[in-house]
Amino acid sequence: MRIIALLLGSLLAAPLAAQQCVVSFTLTAAGNSGVFNNLTKGCTNWTVTYNSTGFSALSLTVQTAPNSSGSPGTWATFTAATGSNPSTSTTQASATFTGYFPFLRVNLSGLTGTGTVSGLLYGAWNETVATGGSAGDTTVIGPDAPGSPSTQNPVQVAGNDGTDVRAIKTDTSGNSSVVGPAADGGSTVGLQPVVIGGQASGNLVRQFGLIDTLTDASATGGRSLAVGASVFDGTNWNRQRGNTTGTYVQGPAASGATAAGNPLLLGGPGEGGTTLGTVMTKTDATDTGLVVVPARNTSGSLNFLLTDLSGGILQGVAAGTGADGSSNGYSAFRLSSTAEPTQKVYPYRFNGSTWDRVRGSVSAGTTIGGYGSGASGTLYGMAACDKARRS
Repeated sequence: MRIIALLLGSLLAAPLAAQQCVVSFTLTAAGNSGVFNNLTKGCTNWTVTYNSTGFSALSLTVQTAPNSSGSPGTWATFTAATGSNPSTSTTQASATFTGYFPFLRVNLSGLTGTGTVSGLLYGAWNETVATGGSAGDTTVIGPDAPGSPSTQNPVQVAGNDGTDVRAIKTDTSGNSSVVGPAADGGSTVGLQPVVIGGQASGNLVRQFGLIDTLTDASATGGRSLAVGASVFDGTNWNRQRGNTTGTYVQGPAASGATAAGNPLLLGGPGEGGTTLGTVMTKTDATDTGLVVVPARNTSGSLNFLLTDLSGGILQGVAAGTGADGSSNGYSAFRLSSTAEPTQKVYPYRFNGSTWDRVRGSVSAGTTIGGYGSGASGTLYGMAACDKARRS
């Protein structure tokens, strides 16, 4: 009989032996269960189960306390992961908890009537499920299969900042909040850069390359992202070429060859303004020339610089009507599309104050003379004889 009793006791104790931490309680009045010392056990996953008879109202609470020199500190309510804490069911209930605390107990209060509450508070080191794998390995399976809706609370992901554990933050849409290690304008001393890459052809990942450069007007070195510029020729993409200084502009046709391609328009802002305009050309029967506007005339309109068909500049005649008393300045040219390509010069002489036309007779040309005596300074012409004479 004794052997049978021992076997029966072992069978009944087997389920409890699977739990590392157990507190049993039977309460008939308001009060606390025994205190479980978790200092050396380290259980983290807890479950409370109880049944009640006789009471018409009750409040059953699982409580935790910190370590105070080996004794429980101030007791507080353990936050339930599932179920309710405190529980007010007058028949039966259960709740689960997650987390480590040095001391735990069950408190019964808020009783109405007489009765009995019996139950267990038990904990374990972990609740992983072994579904296979080699010896010593544990396979962890989530509650939901890939592609199916979530049915359970997610497990938070965290990292270590070098000293403390930090949870990885997301925005309200669930996207990870990525923040650089240094604020804008902050120092990057001692921080490591993150290598940036992208997906190339063939689904291969390639990191972006850097080239060492010297910045303009600076003797210190720098680095810039090596980006190759490409241009499209209508069929293929081709790398944009450069010379040894990094710049290279080439027309669509070689020098002396037949013109090919569309021309590039030239332009700039207008005089005294910011509105852009293109350079204008003029086409005649044989050629296309550039329209040059050298200046404005006295009326404010633009004067065009005219050329003949050989490319020579058409020069105009002296401005004005040939009046005496012109100011001491250069003579302007007026435009003339019929003028000869040589300049006509009309001689003037300066009398000390103004420029005057050089005089001559109608048939004999220039009259030669000189100033007479006296204070008036009268200019007299020299008479010429019709025949040569000897003195």
